[in-house]
Amino acid sequence: MIGNIDEAKIALDALKDLGTRISLDDFGTGFSSLATLSRLPFDKIKIDKSFVSGVQAVPQNGKIVTAILALAQSMDLTVTAEGIETDAELNFLTEIHCRQGQSFLFAKALGARGVADFLALADSTGSIQGTRKTS
Repeated sequence: MIGNIDEAKIALDALKDLGTRISLDDFGTGFSSLATLSRLPFDKIKIDKSFVSGVQAVPQNGKIVTAILALAQSMDLTVTAEGIETDAELNFLTEIHCRQGQSFLFAKALGARGVADFLALADSTGSIQGTRKTS
């Protein structure tokens, strides 16, 4: 789809007209250029886990994640940080106001019933962190 940006835009606009929300996955790697971000109708970007990993310990990663978050906010895009593996990474992302994360730190992959139970527990605790299992 990225080979022809004009065709991609037409296809994505048609999906948006149907009410579909569009996410750009693995932002910061591969084909996820700023030109792509500016020309296509994305609602969300997902920051690649290679930037999230060790974000609190690797200053460059922290700066990149902070910049991506600021860029997304300026474009009214939602952001999800992928691959959060440690409490330190989660704390860093929370401090810079990254509101969404995707990680086995929260829960393993869930089926439909598991998602419903997970969300009910999160709703009852007021926090997704309240759903985390400790060993």
